[in-house]
Amino acid sequence: MKIITLTGQQFDDYAINYPNRTTYQSSSYGRLMQKHGFMTNYIAFIDNNKEVKAIALILYKNIFKIFKYAYIPRGFLIDYNNSNLLKLFTIKLKQLLLIQGFIFIKIDPFIIYKERNKNNIIISQQNINIINSLKFLGYIHQGFNTHFETLKPRNNAIINLSNKKIEDLFLGLSGTTKKNIKKALKYGITIHRGEAKDIETLYNLTKDKHIRNLNYYLDYYNIFKENDMVDIYYAKFDPISYLNSVKKLYDKESEINTYLFEIIKNNGNKATLNKKIESDRLLNIYKKNIIYATELTKENMDGIIIAITLIINYDSTLYFLLDGHNPKYKRFNGNYLLKWLIINKYFKKGFKRINLNGISSNFNINDKYNGLNKFKLGFGSVATELIGEFDLPVNVFLYHFLNKFKLIMFYLSKAIRKD
Repeated sequence: MKIITLTGQQFDDYAINYPNRTTYQSSSYGRLMQKHGFMTNYIAFIDNNKEVKAIALILYKNIFKIFKYAYIPRGFLIDYNNSNLLKLFTIKLKQLLLIQGFIFIKIDPFIIYKERNKNNIIISQQNINIINSLKFLGYIHQGFNTHFETLKPRNNAIINLSNKKIEDLFLGLSGTTKKNIKKALKYGITIHRGEAKDIETLYNLTKDKHIRNLNYYLDYYNIFKENDMVDIYYAKFDPISYLNSVKKLYDKESEINTYLFEIIKNNGNKATLNKKIESDRLLNIYKKNIIYATELTKENMDGIIIAITLIINYDSTLYFLLDGHNPKYKRFNGNYLLKWLIINKYFKKGFKRINLNGISSNFNINDKYNGLNKFKLGFGSVATELIGEFDLPVNVFLYHFLNKFKLIMFYLSKAIRKD
């Protein structure tokens, strides 16, 4: 058995045979990372009959000029349950990379460890045997982080669309999510398919959350667009429609208020008086909304993009790669309607999974990501926790030397950013 080099196209062709493949295990992602400072290598592990048993996309950079480290995004494509195959591949890979001057490789396989529902109840736990197999072979587990300390999110919100009907999707939404979707529709929010030029809008709404620069996301869009694997959608708020809507609410409530006033004049009871007080309160709110909507109409005749998202489709899975929304217009719930309509669209296309991307595994109400969790899990998704990151030392002495002085994460944080 030996390791051979593949072309990007060959890698994509072989990847089809692996059920756990992700968008990060594609030549498109390899090309993107190559454009942003990484060298790439596509490899296959073949047996004596030249049958492919495992493949991997290796991203690598230099350390101290003569040494290298490697990152294999979402791990090898291999049968991790075949411990003998995993052992043989690990041995051959270490031998090859040691000759080539590598210090270590990092992997973060897309292998599920636990699944939780929105109430933090564990509904499945699996693949502990794979964690133990990797540790036995010398892979060093980096732990079960809670938030976003890893290179790719370890915890993801995933909707399984298999064997579901369209009505099942709506029933799976939380009460808050349903209410906010209906509100967005009432406010006249519309959803539009964007173009490359809209990447800048997305970037401006997210640049405080991400280290990547604008060119990275422009390249992401352009490279993945070649294979029709990417799209950008945005939610647009129309102030004129909103103004007309709040005027109707005001006029309707005004009629109710006048009616209640006439009853009170003729000795109305306490219940009627309370209704009049509530009506006065609503009229005051609607009046303020009319003033607010009028100002928005003057400033934004063409409408306002209030939420926007970049999505990747790969192997019947839709990935929400990057989301942005304008907090100034949070009250209109554009991000709820945007996600909901996209989920519906790809369900009808026959997609099997929706990955809403990273969440926290800390479900404490006081956790800083509690709002993010509620938002994503409100779409009927399952909190999916992966087995995590593993380092495989190739040059054992150098790896432990660098790790002792915390230089491993220093180099990684400089070279690889979260996305």
